[in-house]
Amino acid sequence: MPENDRTMTDVREVELREHAGSDPVVVGSESGLRKRADSGTSDISEALQSELPLPFSEYSKLDVLNQRERLWCSRLVVSSFLDIFVSFGVALTALSAAYKDVGVSLYCIGIQALAHCISSICCFLRFFRESKWGKYGAKDGRQGSEQDEEDAVLLTERRRDLVREQILSIGIACAMLLSSVALMFKAARKYRFWDRWYEDHQTQDESIRSMCEVLAWKSGALYFLHAGVRYLARADTPGHKFTNHIFWVSLVSSLYCIVLGISASYQKEWSWKAEPIAATIMSLGCVIEGIRICYVYVDDIDFLLTRHNRP
Repeated sequence: MPENDRTMTDVREVELREHAGSDPVVVGSESGLRKRADSGTSDISEALQSELPLPFSEYSKLDVLNQRERLWCSRLVVSSFLDIFVSFGVALTALSAAYKDVGVSLYCIGIQALAHCISSICCFLRFFRESKWGKYGAKDGRQGSEQDEEDAVLLTERRRDLVREQILSIGIACAMLLSSVALMFKAARKYRFWDRWYEDHQTQDESIRSMCEVLAWKSGALYFLHAGVRYLARADTPGHKFTNHIFWVSLVSSLYCIVLGISASYQKEWSWKAEPIAATIMSLGCVIEGIRICYVYVDDIDFLLTRHNRP
């Protein structure tokens, strides 16, 4: 028995000497099986975290669009890209003619076309990255997009988009408010000649009337088509705040131009007297839309990103 005990002791000493030079493996260390993230922290780079005023974990996890939604993004990108040039051309033509001939109606059309042009710039910049030609065109929902690093990249890009949209949308709101003032001035002028409507009709420059008629009807039809496309995109991307915003901009612009088109086309007593009433209603509508835009974009960007998955 003593000899057996001595043998066992020698074996243990040999085993201890063999493992004496190796360090113990701690689960959770970098040299162990895997490194576990501490609770409450996220696996994102310091460069991305430095762009976010709040900790990454406090932001909502943004939705990743599927292929059906990306199809609508592509349609919005194409229509908005074309509209940028068309609306800018309408605004330039109307404002230059209004400056030469002092035409209030042309000022109204020009300001409204400029507002729609800005909304199309916002739409193009927002959705190009999500369209089939953009950076995320191949993604279909959250397939392969579960890593914090990818979510952080999407979050920082969306935050930059929202900052840009906030500035440009305030510009749209200012254009809406200016157009409401111009339209109210036009209505007030017609109220002045309420019982002598033919005098105002006789003194009106024919070139202003014909140009206003052409621009108003064509712009109204164009913006109505944009409103239809944006409505369908809005219905097919539920919960997306931006598509809802640009739909209302197009609808108000369309109605605004149609009212001016009716005013320029039908110079009869009944239409002449109905036009200032419609102009007053549209002026109030533009004020409401301008205030709505300011209200939507007055929120802090980071607060919005902590509350919504599709801001």
